Amino acid sequence: MKKLLPLGVIAAIVVPCFFIAMMLTITLGAISAATSGKKDQGGTPGCVPLTVVGGFANPLVGQLTSPYGPRANPFGPGVIPAGFQSEEPLIFHDGSDIAGVPEGTPYYSASAGKVLTVFGAGTIDGPGDGGNGIIIDAGNGVHIWYWHAVNGSAKVKKGDTVSAGQELAATGRSGMATGVHLHFSIQVNGKSVDPVAWMKQKGITLGQGGPTKTIENASTTNQPTAPAQAEKAGFTTKGPDAADMTLNADQMRNAGIIKAEGLKAGATNNDIKIALMVALQESRLRMLSNKGRYPESVNYPNQGDGSDNDSLNFMQQRPATGWGTVAQLMDPSYAARAFFGGQSGPNHGEPAGLLDIPNRQSLPLGEAGQRVQRSAFPFEYEKWASAATAILANLGGGTAEQCDNAKENGPGPVTNQLEARQALIEAAKKGLGGTYAWGHGEFKNWDCSGYVKWVYSQAGITLPRTEQWSVGSETNDPSPGDLVVQNPDGDNHWAHVGIYAGDGMMYSALNPAEGTLLHPVDWNPGSKYFVLIKG
Repeated sequence: MKKLLPLGVIAAIVVPCFFIAMMLTITLGAISAATSGKKDQGGTPGCVPLTVVGGFANPLVGQLTSPYGPRANPFGPGVIPAGFQSEEPLIFHDGSDIAGVPEGTPYYSASAGKVLTVFGAGTIDGPGDGGNGIIIDAGNGVHIWYWHAVNGSAKVKKGDTVSAGQELAATGRSGMATGVHLHFSIQVNGKSVDPVAWMKQKGITLGQGGPTKTIENASTTNQPTAPAQAEKAGFTTKGPDAADMTLNADQMRNAGIIKAEGLKAGATNNDIKIALMVALQESRLRMLSNKGRYPESVNYPNQGDGSDNDSLNFMQQRPATGWGTVAQLMDPSYAARAFFGGQSGPNHGEPAGLLDIPNRQSLPLGEAGQRVQRSAFPFEYEKWASAATAILANLGGGTAEQCDNAKENGPGPVTNQLEARQALIEAAKKGLGGTYAWGHGEFKNWDCSGYVKWVYSQAGITLPRTEQWSVGSETNDPSPGDLVVQNPDGDNHWAHVGIYAGDGMMYSALNPAEGTLLHPVDWNPGSKYFVLIKG
């Protein structure tokens, strides 16, 4: 058994847990709770979170395209399509379009309210010029309109009461639309207002999670091809150390190639994100030659020379282990195809690409990448999740997956509390022996809040990255699986968190010396308990 540190030493070491975690990169578009008092909406790996603040929500994460106000007729000057009486409604846009997402991406209610009508759902209201749509009475004379949904995708009906963040329908191009997008419009006392400004007053940045780009012609609202977009400029985001990290045009072009080849191979958004995480760790998204082992590799286009064994390119693939020839591996498109593998992959499973990994979608993202790379540093990929999410969003606006909004704003109801609690305890046990690492959240390489977030994710429950008590309710009668908070360092704020195991014991990533273990609750002072599982 490891020698345990005295209580005073343990407390002194544990205190910085949240201080460091709160300085981490927040997923693109998330809102920090550290100074504003708002709940941290840090997203889970693999998705860009919708934001809910003060009873209002982002309807869709993507690119803001055609804005509110005067614009060019998207169908061409003077063109008046069937269903329009004049060109006037075409040259003044009464809402904002959110695009850059695949057809069928869910969109959500921006507010609570009552459904006034659902177009295109078999009702007597008919389809309308906007195609399939929904109008919600948000109260106080505010009506919010959502247009162009996929046929038959409505999740609500006329007369329903909805809450902010509730799924409404799927993004499409029905009606008078020239591309897949959500037309989002707000009417106040019968007059349209700028939805970006109106939502900003409610604490919401519309479309938050993807870059904002004004596109005059609606016909250009489809996702741009990533390589072409990436060639124009670099991109700055946050690295694992929370410092700014700028990728130049070559690096972003490589990211675009990875995305494009992934889509061709049938990869999911998470698969593409994993590939970006791997390339960031292996090469910082640079095509690297290897002059020492393969002198001929410098004759191919590259962004530097590497020296790691006999590895090449942005994935650091090795000819000696069957990934391909030097000429093949110095081709970025081939390198990406080899990493993804699958039925269209060049290596036919030997070595296995990401799409060849059984049950990859149930694995943590970093672990899935490790199954392909077999790196001597298996825990290093996960730290790039936030940067990869931001890059993916930059390449195509909404290409990063939409999160389950109910989960991102606190645990949603579970069907069986006992099973959920059992799943939490089993997951907590799997993490025993893990390393304590400030600012990390990858499997067995985490800080206290990273461990808690991972454990809950294994039970299908998504928590904020920090301040996890903010989405729970305090209790004096804890049950196994409830959150334990300790070491108070401010009003309603604690420096350490863990998971209650029962009988006065808890699981936590305690400190760098002890790592992740089962220990008595009373090792740390000021303990309180919060219930995060809702029935």
